[in-house]
Amino acid sequence: MPSAASGAGGDSAATPRQQLRVKRPVLAALGESGETLRVPNFAPGACITMDGPTVFVEAVKDMILMLEHACAECGITPDDLELIVRHQANQRIINAVRQRVEAPKDKMYSNIEYSGNTSSSTIPLCLEEILTQAHQKGSIIGLAAFGGGFTFAGALLEVL
Repeated sequence: MPSAASGAGGDSAATPRQQLRVKRPVLAALGESGETLRVPNFAPGACITMDGPTVFVEAVKDMILMLEHACAECGITPDDLELIVRHQANQRIINAVRQRVEAPKDKMYSNIEYSGNTSSSTIPLCLEEILTQAHQKGSIIGLAAFGGGFTFAGALLEVL
């Protein structure tokens, strides 16, 4: 990943970033019918509806599954990861994923306390924060996400 400079009017000094190789990502979708999570078409008075407990259970289960599949593709386990960066919908889901993969708290990156739920931008924003820190060459960072339509993904990043 190349160095990046701050925007117009900012400091012109570049911030060094780690170079990364993306390992083969894994993707899945359940194609949920809309009964559990529905985003309306901008009709007047229409509201987003969600069965929160069902979404929670499915998100935790499937993000762990995707992370495990991504690791298996590379012949490792989640224990071999230096850090896990996952979709930052809420801290309760982050904690549940951490507990189920039995990862130490410092291995599961979270910025939700400071940034809130930034939707599909959560993983890129987390990477922006952590990639300015030094990571040992060859270490692996795991990514896991879920999204609308009950879609899920996992990927690994190798530090070069």
